[in-house]
Amino acid sequence: ITTGESSSLSWSVTGATSLSINQGVGTVTGTGTSVSPTTTTIYTLTATNATGSTASAATVTVVPPGTVVTPSISPNGGTFTSTQSVTLSTTTSGATIRYTTDGTTPTSSVGTVYASAFTLSSTTTVKAIAYKLGMNDSVVASATFTKTSTSGGGSGGGGTPPTPTTPPSPIPPTVPPAPIVV
Repeated sequence: ITTGESSSLSWSVTGATSLSINQGVGTVTGTGTSVSPTTTTIYTLTATNATGSTASAATVTVVPPGTVVTPSISPNGGTFTSTQSVTLSTTTSGATIRYTTDGTTPTSSVGTVYASAFTLSSTTTVKAIAYKLGMNDSVVASATFTKTSTSGGGSGGGGTPPTPTTPPSPIPPTVPPAPIVV
């Protein structure tokens, strides 16, 4: 069974004057009972009458719950210039995803429940977790999206405006000296 589930123990006994099961179950009647152990447990049924007692054991194996698959964030972070659409998904059927965009860590009770793609318009870290009743919560996924400017440097401000330069004066061509005649 999985943690939180129950299992039926059944038996057939003839001539017993009392029946009991260990592990806190105690005295039982009839031909069966239900148990809900949290870990694998060996239950021993003891049947007693005037001539003595006999016992029989049964093991109820408890399998720990699985873990929900970590959500995928698509795209997985990066840069964008105007807005960025983000989608979240998990391969665990029936799991719910919660996400945050304010730097906090989502849990099964904190964050926005994901329903459809959402749009980012500023630098943001998206964090997401997936959860499902009866399973362990996923690991938190995280992706950082950085908004970059399209104007090649923004509005500037505070800098010194460029100083116009005067082109150099042209240099007159060099004239070779006149030949000297003797």
